[in-house]
Amino acid sequence: MPVPDYMGNDSIDLKTRLTRFAVGLLIVAGMACFFASGYTPPGICGEVLRHNQQADIDASPFFYGDVENMLEIIESAEQWTANAPVSAQ
Repeated sequence: MPVPDYMGNDSIDLKTRLTRFAVGLLIVAGMACFFASGYTPPGICGEVLRHNQQADIDASPFFYGDVENMLEIIESAEQWTANAPVSAQ
């Protein structure tokens, strides 16, 4: 059963759409497996990755999101907003 594509044409049938989806899913799964394998590329990029692994350096983007004492910050913000004066409008 043809399904209209983004231009409104009845040119993409269900089999084609499912095939495209399956190929995309295989590509994403393959990339995830490749990056999870621990392979380091040759050259300067691989050198940086190998150094970080040997020195046990966590260079993920989540490293920059870590905030110490986050619960204290949240509690003080809640207390500050609770004590804030209510402006009359």
